[in-house]
Parts: sequence; structure tokens; C-alpha cells
Amino acid sequence: MKRKTLVIGAIASLLAGVLIFDIFRDARLLWLALVFPFALLLCRISVKACLLWGGAFTLGLLRVFLALHVPIPTEVAFYAHAEKTKEESVISGTIANYPEKEFHRTKVYLAVEKIKTTAAAPEKVVSGKILVNLPRYPEVRYGEKIEVFGALQIPPEWEDFSYRRFLEKEGIFAYVPRASFHKLEGGNGNPVFKTLFTWRKNIEEILKQRLPTPEDAFARGILLGGEEGFSEQILEEFRRTGLSHLLALSGFNITILILFVFWVLKLLPKQWKIAGTILFISGFVLMTGASASVIRAAVMGFLGLLVLHSGQDTDPLYILLWSMGIIVLMNPFLLYSDVSFQLSVAGVLGLIIFTPLWEKWFARLPNFLGFKEGLQTTLAAQVMSFPLLALYFQRISLIAPLANLLVAPLIPLAMLFSALTLIPFIGTFFGFYAFGILKLALFLTHILAQIPFADVPFTIGNSWLLLWYAIFAFLIFKMQKKAF
Repeated sequence: MKRKTLVIGAIASLLAGVLIFDIFRDARLLWLALVFPFALLLCRISVKACLLWGGAFTLGLLRVFLALHVPIPTEVAFYAHAEKTKEESVISGTIANYPEKEFHRTKVYLAVEKIKTTAAAPEKVVSGKILVNLPRYPEVRYGEKIEVFGALQIPPEWEDFSYRRFLEKEGIFAYVPRASFHKLEGGNGNPVFKTLFTWRKNIEEILKQRLPTPEDAFARGILLGGEEGFSEQILEEFRRTGLSHLLALSGFNITILILFVFWVLKLLPKQWKIAGTILFISGFVLMTGASASVIRAAVMGFLGLLVLHSGQDTDPLYILLWSMGIIVLMNPFLLYSDVSFQLSVAGVLGLIIFTPLWEKWFARLPNFLGFKEGLQTTLAAQVMSFPLLALYFQRISLIAPLANLLVAPLIPLAMLFSALTLIPFIGTFFGFYAFGILKLALFLTHILAQIPFADVPFTIGNSWLLLWYAIFAFLIFKMQKKAF
């Protein structure tokens, strides 16, 4: 059996172990570590492969088992209420992230230092992070020390959504849904993060000054991620047209940035170009807050960059599996609980499966201005992603392929000129071009969203979802059969 086959099987086994244990979360599943290798032997797999894949499967089980969190009295989550309560706690700590501003609130992660479960209770020294929803004003910054007043709760779980698991993947096990606060003296946080977040704040202010609304919000969304500054109407138009991914720092945006930085450093030796690009993107990821989705996009981009310049044949599926393996080892809860991660993987799988198939189907179409290539890639990503969209959001965008075909090609230019707008003195000149491109993208989104039945209610069950992806798993197996 080829080495590459062994590696692919090992990563797939690791992911299977993580997924199975994370879904059911039962310690008795650890017995599967003994059963799995014997099941492989019955399938006439070599002993070497059985041992390797069985070990990877066991590692996946243990990775989730060891990551499961049980609060202890020295952690803040230990004092969270399982149900809604009006009982307020007094919690002090330091803001540990770049505050996320929304319409009527600001979301912060608070690195907790002390807690009083009631006004009359003694103060306890604790550790851990919690999510706190603060009022929109007064504004807060990373590193500031604050005292929070509110009901500390365990994140709820509903029939169709688990807020507990949603926050768990960020290392958060308790939250305050609504809080008042006042600032304390002290704090400051990590000086590196503070510097990077100050740069981000300055970038946001420059874009606000040099671009009108909502174009400034769009520029901030594609460069830094986030939806601040958009009206609810515009956000709904992005959802109806399947373009919401443009407002997040997805793999699409990170890949554009990696290619641009690599091009800027093109005169340097190859090793220096790769090192410089990795250093720049790492700083950029930290500046944006290092969220799980941004880290995932950066890891995928880094692996692609290294493989493309290693002098070896490139296998997109191999790159994808390596990326998934690394990301899941870093955070095992992403595989099952992170919708963004799942959609990204589905989109890339769509490109891997359908791009070579559709080369023949679309052979007669003209490729004027990249029309044929854009149509192929857009449809490929949509076919693989739509079951997940139907499962999680109970709606699908019928206009999404056309919308992505028309709007997505504008984003690299929009990112370029939005970045050039930040240059002192001459940035205003580039701002005119950025404004025109962003305006056109928003206009096209608005027009497409007005089309009747641009999106429709639609949902599927887990069984249909599994059947859909089982079919494509078989297609992938057929594509990789020669490797076996």
C-alpha cells in the first residue's frame, strides 16, 4: 500500500474518531478503539494500515474525551446557572478579545479574575473566560479591566441549535446574556495583541473617514470581517443572494490576501517569500481576533502555499485532509459544531469533485471574462454546500450561483483598492476606485435580492444529509482508486 494512501486513511480515521465521540459524548465509545482495527482486518486491510489507522482513530476519540470540560470551583463556569435566573453576579476581569459591535450591544470575552455570586456573598478568586453582552455604549477596548453585573448562565440548548456547543468551540462555557458594567483601573492585556488591535481600530477609522456608508462597512467586512455598519435590510439581501460569506474572513478572502502578499514579495528568494507571507498572515490573523474560522482559513491557505512551492505534484484532496487534520487536532469541536468549517470543507470538496467532471459538460460554453470557469466553480461549491444550508438555516438561495458569479469576481479588486485607501495622503485617490467597485457589488446584490423566489424555505433531515454526502464519498473513492 502506498505511503500516500496510508496517510489519507490515517487522517480520515482521526476525523471519524473525533466526529463519532463528539456526537455521542459517551465514555463507553472508547471501547471502539479496540474494535476498529479488527473491523479493518475483516475488510482485508494490511496489518500495517490497521495499526496506523486504528491508532489515528483512537487518537480522535481521546482528543475529544480529553477536551470535554468539567468546571471546578476555581473556574467561573462552576458558578453559572443552568436555567434562566434574575439573580445577578458581580464579575470582574479583563477584556480578552477585540470587542464585536452589533446593533444594540457589544460582545466581549472576559478573562475573569473575581466573582461574587450575590451582593452579600464573599468574593472568590476564579479563572476562565465568559461571553458578556454589554451595552453598545460606552465603548470598551481590549485589555480594559471592567466589573460586570448580570446573571451568569450556562449557554442554552434548543431543539435545532446548541448555543452551548457554539461557544464551547471558542473555549467559553458560561455567559451573561445582558449586563451592565463600569470600568476599573488596571488591565492592559497582552502588548502584542494590544498593538495589533490598535492597528485594526485605526484601519476601521480610516475606512470610515474615506468611504461613505454602507461602502465603508463593506470594505471593513471584506478586509477585517464583521457586519458592523450594515442595515438589517442589506444583511438580509446578502443572505437572500447567498453572499453572506463575503462579509466574513473566509478561505476566499484569506487566499486572495496570501496570493497578494506572495506577489509583493516576488523578488525575494522562495524561502523568504514563504516565510514573509506566513509571518504577515499570522499577524493579520491575530489582528482580526484569531477566531476559529479565520485560523481555519489561514491554515488551509498556508498548506496550499507550501505544497504549491514544494516542487511535488499537488493533490487538492490531500491538502484538504491535512488541513482538516491539523485544525481538528487544534480544536476537536470544530468538526461537528462549526457550521462555517463544515461549509468551507463542503465547498472545497465540491471544487475537487466537480471541476474535472464539468470541464467536459461546459466545454462549449464561452470563457469570456472567466465566465465558464466562474460558473463551474460556483455551481460546484453550491451543490456540495446546499444540504448543510438547508439543514442549519431552513432556506436555500436559488439565485446564489448567479450572484456569486457576478459579485465574487469584484471582491479581489475591492480588497485591493480598499487596502490602498489606507495609504496616507494619496489614499483618498484610491478611495474613489474602492467606492465605485463596492457600490457596484452592493447594487448587484440589491437587484438580485429583489428577484422573486431568490431564496425559498427548504430543509432536510439528517438521514438525507448523510445519504447525500455518502454518494459524494463514493465519488471521491472512485477518483482516488488509482492511489489504492
